[in-house]
Amino acid sequence: MKTLSKLRLLLYIGFGVCIFSNCNLETKSSETATSTESFSSDINKQSCNFKNTFKADSLFNIGLKYYEGSGVKQNYTQAKKLFELAAVQGSKEAMFKIGVIYEFGRGVEQDKEQAVEWYIQAAEAGETKAMTNLGQSYCSGTGTVQDYDKALSWFNKAASSGSGTAMFNLALMYDKGRGIERDMEKAIEWYKRAAAVGEGDAMFNLGVIYDTGEGSVQDYS
Repeated sequence: MKTLSKLRLLLYIGFGVCIFSNCNLETKSSETATSTESFSSDINKQSCNFKNTFKADSLFNIGLKYYEGSGVKQNYTQAKKLFELAAVQGSKEAMFKIGVIYEFGRGVEQDKEQAVEWYIQAAEAGETKAMTNLGQSYCSGTGTVQDYDKALSWFNKAASSGSGTAMFNLALMYDKGRGIERDMEKAIEWYKRAAAVGEGDAMFNLGVIYDTGEGSVQDYS
């Protein structure tokens, strides 16, 4: 059986996430036993065929298996290769994961600037977590030039998509007056919204504000 046919069947049976077209699976079940090492080697040899044969979601999901070490030995290098193939097909989730890989140096040399570039691509494609991370990068000046206006803009977009972390960061910007005029009323409003979706740090800061009475009526209850 050809290598690519083995991979098709492995992806379909082993992980249950492969969506492909024009596949003729004329194989016996006994032929599906492929080791992780062999599969990793096949990824390297067949990357072009992978890109042309498997859809972005399938590539991303298999990459995630390697990234998390779920069902296979954790391998950031293989995860990144699969994420890159998925990203070429427009997977915003894959773009975000590549950004994380570069930000924290997982299987690659740490590169904050590369991380920001991938976060930008993912954020522009609509990935909420990338919007949040991009906002944090602009706010702190990590991997890019510090820009509070861009940070505020991306945090607002992520918050509109339900990100509690982005809501908390917006509250901090108003609380500390980072790039904008300090406004405790807006800070409290964003802390409340973040706390409502389970953001623990927002709950804590809100409690401190009520305890001290800063920017609000003191409330020990």
